[in-house]
Amino acid sequence: MLEKITKVAREKEIEKLQSLTKKAFYDTAEEIINDPIYTLKDSFWPSINDPLHQELCLVIENCLQILKSGFNSQAFEDDDFVDIF
Repeated sequence: MLEKITKVAREKEIEKLQSLTKKAFYDTAEEIINDPIYTLKDSFWPSINDPLHQELCLVIENCLQILKSGFNSQAFEDDDFVDIF
């Protein structure tokens, strides 16, 4: 019984991490994307692509560290998290 409760609570916390991470990333991505577009630079794609890629890699790396250290996740759980993200 306790094991099932722990498992359900763990899954809910991972879902919260997923949700909060998505929201934070979308907010950051919006900031990265909007400035070059609003200033109408001809070369806005490179100025968007590099920072956005760096941010995405950083977010995924940090989430995987949280999953492994905080939730003692297994590889398939890490893969699922990244796929959903």
